[in-house]
Amino acid sequence: MLKWKAEPETLDMVVLGGVHGIGKRAKFIGSYLLGLRGEDDEFKTVAYVATGFDDATLEYMTKKMEEYKITEKGRKITVEPKLIFEIAFSEIVKSPEYEAGYSLRFPVFKNIRKDKSLSDVDTVERLISMYINQ
Repeated sequence: MLKWKAEPETLDMVVLGGVHGIGKRAKFIGSYLLGLRGEDDEFKTVAYVATGFDDATLEYMTKKMEEYKITEKGRKITVEPKLIFEIAFSEIVKSPEYEAGYSLRFPVFKNIRKDKSLSDVDTVERLISMYINQ
């Protein structure tokens, strides 16, 4: 028997913050708060991603997060919106926890998008359109 899985959708999302890891990831920022562009071009939070990273990427990202740090309180850090991730996910769900009003189920880091600028970050409008059509 073969199991067929659809290729997951991806979004280009900006990193807005993160949380320092624990255990094996204690020396890294282990999860990253992601956002999309809203109607007013302000970034709206959508999800955290913590899977799909290798140690080299975590080390690189932790250094970048320190470079772009705005605030740090406890294990949480907020950063200037400068880093863009390509994120795969399995489903979009409504969520009052995030500013966009939606979140991603099972988000997975795919790539740092060094070829994209902040104006290329996907929009909340696109996310809602994808939600309606899923």
